[in-house]
Amino acid sequence: MLSYKEALLRHHQEWEGCKLCSLEKSRYQVVRGTGAVPADIAIVGDFPSAAEDSAGKAGLGLSTNLVSYGLEMSGISIEEVFHTKLLSCRPPAGGEISKKQISTCLPRLKNELYVVNPALIISLGSIAGTALLGRSVQLLEQAGKLRPITVKAGLGTFKTALLPLYSPMYILLQTEQIKEEIGNETFLSIHAAIEGLRAWQRLKGEVNDETSESNESKHRSNDHPTTTEATNR
Repeated sequence: MLSYKEALLRHHQEWEGCKLCSLEKSRYQVVRGTGAVPADIAIVGDFPSAAEDSAGKAGLGLSTNLVSYGLEMSGISIEEVFHTKLLSCRPPAGGEISKKQISTCLPRLKNELYVVNPALIISLGSIAGTALLGRSVQLLEQAGKLRPITVKAGLGTFKTALLPLYSPMYILLQTEQIKEEIGNETFLSIHAAIEGLRAWQRLKGEVNDETSESNESKHRSNDHPTTTEATNR
């Protein structure tokens, strides 16, 4: 049986040095997801920042700063969540992201999330939100609205909740008044989603308490992708 971290390491090794799309020419290196494993919360950005591209790991820069305050409102440290990107490679400055690049990298993201097993995914940007939801996300109407989703990964299928939010770069380009309005809405949306998650977990715990220990063990083994069988599917 593989631990969560071992399963994630195996997954990352499979994608190291990826040359499946044109982004291999613009990146410095493939950016790995980082943070707590497993994690109740995963943060998914559109693509790596320059700092993340240089370091080879997600969780650096504006996206972390944007989300951290909303997490702190709920008593959660940024170190308790998992950070990753829809695209593992940084596009060239000013370059557009193509459908081929998204379709190439999306299976990697889904398998990564399957291993991490989050109950809540916070997407930062319409591209990541659209890819995970499977249909267009219009953030003017849908930002901050929590919705259940089913993620079909190569390693298996799991159910979770998606909270689409604006990307940090989009917020920075707005006027000071709009920045403040979107920022406050973002923090409150994250707080409300986490409180909803906690309520669901408490309810789930009460249900599990009424089942036998053997049934609970079977349920947990189906939920978590840490066995050799799961990583080989």
